[in-house]
Amino acid sequence: MDARVRKPSTHPMPEIAEFVRSLRDAFGDDVINKAIRGGKSREPTFYACENGRSVGTAAPSGVA
Repeated sequence: MDARVRKPSTHPMPEIAEFVRSLRDAFGDDVINKAIRGGKSREPTFYACENGRSVGTAAPSGVA
């Protein structure tokens, strides 16, 4: 019987993941988790795009 060998998966957004890690170090998990949850709930508190994937909600254009 042949067994499938799984390749270790890589993160689909590695640069964003590293950036978020650095934000967690600087501001703490609670603050960053709240921002990410808000972005996923259609609040413009977090948005990231890398490798054709995006997560969160972008701020409306023209808003500084």
